[in-house]
Amino acid sequence: MFKLFIRATRLSVLVVWAFFAISFIQPFSAQWQELIFWSGIILLVAHFLEYIALCVRIEKFGGRGWSAFIGTMVFGYGYWLPLFKK
Repeated sequence: MFKLFIRATRLSVLVVWAFFAISFIQPFSAQWQELIFWSGIILLVAHFLEYIALCVRIEKFGGRGWSAFIGTMVFGYGYWLPLFKK
């Protein structure tokens, strides 16, 4: 059940990132564009704050350097929570 939860989380976050990236290439209607833009910005800030708050613990549990940073920035807790569960 835990693996399914993590996979669903990762897929959801990837979908948000995909829409965020696509919105710069092909803008959506004004309402959707603003929602997608701010969702992406909030996700970016939240994941950065997660990394800052947990970087020592992430590295202690097996995340290393840039891969830990990128994993946290892309997937958030979908990256580091499985590390803590090991």
